[in-house]
Amino acid sequence: MNKLGTRSDCLSVTYNLTEDGQGFRVQEVRRPPYSDISPLNLVVTNVGSLRTSGAASEFTATWENSFLPDMQSDYRVMDTDYDTYAIDYECHQVAFIRRQSATILSRQKELDPEEIEKLKDTLITKFDVPGERLNKIDQSTCIDTDANDFNVVIDEQGLSNAYQEMSRLSKLPQNEAVKEITKIGE
Repeated sequence: MNKLGTRSDCLSVTYNLTEDGQGFRVQEVRRPPYSDISPLNLVVTNVGSLRTSGAASEFTATWENSFLPDMQSDYRVMDTDYDTYAIDYECHQVAFIRRQSATILSRQKELDPEEIEKLKDTLITKFDVPGERLNKIDQSTCIDTDANDFNVVIDEQGLSNAYQEMSRLSKLPQNEAVKEITKIGE
């Protein structure tokens, strides 16, 4: 997996079709940068939605972690073989500020290096994505999402869920909080 401008590792993205069939609920789970120095296995889950906005591969994305409420972006599936890979591209534009994101997604932890180079070339030549900013995401140290000690979920309630959980843990005696966080005894 490769992503434009990220330092995260262990990135996974899950797309679930909405009940009305008009889009997807998306969960992007990643280990934040430098989390390997923490004694805890920490992940951040960003929750968003994709709503169809034209052709089958064109969507309007809304991420619940957005600093500006109701901020939407254009989201496109640029290429896919439906079995092994997909390339997505997302663009936020507010006044003169433009943020773009592109990801080479894989159903497996690794893609053939030659295939990755072809897909990178597609992003660079056809979609004007700056290739030097495409970072390889290390999937080798990933663990099952349920096995993580702490999952900061950023959803429609924003960070409030994480703050509530931290507040709850802070009221426990230290040894109980440590047991819950590190899942000792499970």
